[in-house]
Amino acid sequence: MGTVENPGPKAGPRSRIAVLLVVFNVILLGSLLYKTFGRALTPSGGVSVSLTNGLLTPMVDLRLEYPGGKLELPRINPGERVGHSIANVKGFDAILTFKDEAGHAFRETISVQPLDEFLILIEVLPVLEESTLTTADGAEVEVIKASTSKVRVITAYQAPVSYN
Repeated sequence: MGTVENPGPKAGPRSRIAVLLVVFNVILLGSLLYKTFGRALTPSGGVSVSLTNGLLTPMVDLRLEYPGGKLELPRINPGERVGHSIANVKGFDAILTFKDEAGHAFRETISVQPLDEFLILIEVLPVLEESTLTTADGAEVEVIKASTSKVRVITAYQAPVSYN
């Protein structure tokens, strides 16, 4: 006669439920810890910046300096946008310098405060000023024109797009 081996104690339904609860709790705890501390611990952290020329003239010899790097471009035409990644995940000040086509130099300091994974939108807009022009017949006319010494820089944040 052959010997019959004892398969051992079978796992009951209660022990299976206990294992499932432990696994579920470990997954839940891991995701909570990652959401709390994970972004600060990942080496790839950084932000994406989108710089838009909202002026009526091109931005020439553009330079955006930030801690740890810079973005340099020869020209951005009106309405154009350029994207750039910055590896600094903490708040920082960036310095934007450029000239317009007439050679007027502009320098602006931009305070950037990253917000989770949001895209940082930087838009450069004209500052409008009153000016007096003299017409061909000698009459003075009050007009509003773009400043040749100041620009307005607006910083905004855009949530990441989800394709679910």
